[in-house]
Amino acid sequence: MRLRPDSPDWLAAYRALYDYPHTELSNASMSELSDKMDRVVAEQGDRFPEWVLDRTGIEVMLANRVNMGLGLESPRFRWVSFVDALMLPLSTKAEAAVSPDREKLFPLEDDLLRRYMADLEVEELPATLDDYLRTVVSATLQSQQSNESLSIGV
Repeated sequence: MRLRPDSPDWLAAYRALYDYPHTELSNASMSELSDKMDRVVAEQGDRFPEWVLDRTGIEVMLANRVNMGLGLESPRFRWVSFVDALMLPLSTKAEAAVSPDREKLFPLEDDLLRRYMADLEVEELPATLDDYLRTVVSATLQSQQSNESLSIGV
């Protein structure tokens, strides 16, 4: 319910972040708000994510992502690597067929696993679980942990 566009939480957030002066979210006021949001993003540039933390009183944000983007710099943003794909070395076709969400998710996970393997110059899945854990899982985690922007240990 909190994520629905008519949730009062959105109004409170817009007021806190953008000094939104209205007491409701009408079509006319949303256009005004959209223009203000665009201006703030343009003014802040790469510093926009840090500006949001400042405005909301958040000292540090844990960012569970594949990699860090522009403006997501340590120490304010701490990278928590997204490594779910490492848990799925076998075919996920049957699981993908269970729901539309999974049907979209699993091919993305497959792509990410292939990317992690390519980064390690591993061309095909190892034949055994032990080899997979050593040459893909542990090697990926070690590589990410040695990355300067990785702030949360694995």
